[in-house]
Amino acid sequence: MKKNIFKFAALFIFSSVMLTSCEEETVTFDGRNGQSIAAFRQDAQELAVNSEGESSVTVLVDVTTVSNQDRAVVVSIDPDRSTAEAADYVIDPASLIVPAGAYNAEIKILGNFDELPDSGSVDLVLLLDSVEGATLDTRQETSVSIFKVCPITESLAGTHTYVQYDISVGNGSGGIQQTLSGSFDGTITWTENGTPDSGKYFIGDLSFGMYPTVYNDGPATGTGVNKAGVEWVCNKIKATGKDQYGDSFTYTMVSVSGPIMTFKYINGYGDRGTVDLIRQDGENWPDIMQTN
Repeated sequence: MKKNIFKFAALFIFSSVMLTSCEEETVTFDGRNGQSIAAFRQDAQELAVNSEGESSVTVLVDVTTVSNQDRAVVVSIDPDRSTAEAADYVIDPASLIVPAGAYNAEIKILGNFDELPDSGSVDLVLLLDSVEGATLDTRQETSVSIFKVCPITESLAGTHTYVQYDISVGNGSGGIQQTLSGSFDGTITWTENGTPDSGKYFIGDLSFGMYPTVYNDGPATGTGVNKAGVEWVCNKIKATGKDQYGDSFTYTMVSVSGPIMTFKYINGYGDRGTVDLIRQDGENWPDIMQTN
């Protein structure tokens, strides 16, 4: 039904122009041999990319006539308005065609989960360059918003055990002042920040014991909107909030094997270390995190 709406709308526009320019002519629209007009069906769509299986979206190009032969469709990417990188998606070349006897091309775009940013979305702006044997209508561009989706399957709340090593003291501007030997351990409690499926947790110390152990200072907790926390995003955890000095932390996942999560951190001052975080009661971290 939708393709017919497009077809008849195009017929009305085309016929109105013809009747206005030459009132005595009778215009009969020929869906098989008449003028062919092509356009994207929608202005915008979304592509939610899952970590498992194939995630794709179909972008439709409508044509007002049918043909007894396949017709090639040519599209390009607007480099000025697209924020998607080439590695973020794949356009199936076999789908760039209006099949014989059809009114539509079904362009298939696949998302690449591993390459997409962990949060937010990227935009792919497509331009319709040509459809074989057709004149382009006004809707010659469309956009696809591409983003990751990772259903939260369980809560990570609990009191976990950590060991920290490879520790360096910062120089105040992001560099290293001194590298320390040895390691230390402790426990840290994660409490849910919102609903269980939010993947967000408050934690007691962004430095996982470094501030109390190395600086004889209070833990890196932050306050108010800067309260220390982590966010579970797919196969990573992100530090949220800031310490009491206004410095933020960056966590970089190294590996996850069973109940042991290993990540490196650095803050704006330059402090850094490696943390082995052992989940409460020795339970495995979620399957999506597992790398070993």
